[in-house]
Amino acid sequence: MGVFAGIALAITYDSVIAGCPIECSYFTWLAALIFALSAVRNSLPERPGIGTAVAKVAFFSSLATVTVCI
Repeated sequence: MGVFAGIALAITYDSVIAGCPIECSYFTWLAALIFALSAVRNSLPERPGIGTAVAKVAFFSSLATVTVCI
């Protein structure tokens, strides 16, 4: 989950701060990543419940990071 958030931050940094041209494919990829995060979480073996501290820290922080990067 953290890797996905890191990739989203790298794309946003590259587009906004570094001055690379903003492409529509970046935003499409980030939007698809929002849905992929929940699918990856649901496919993990012995995943914690949605209300546990691990889920709140790992899943929701990654989801919030990707959402803000869009």
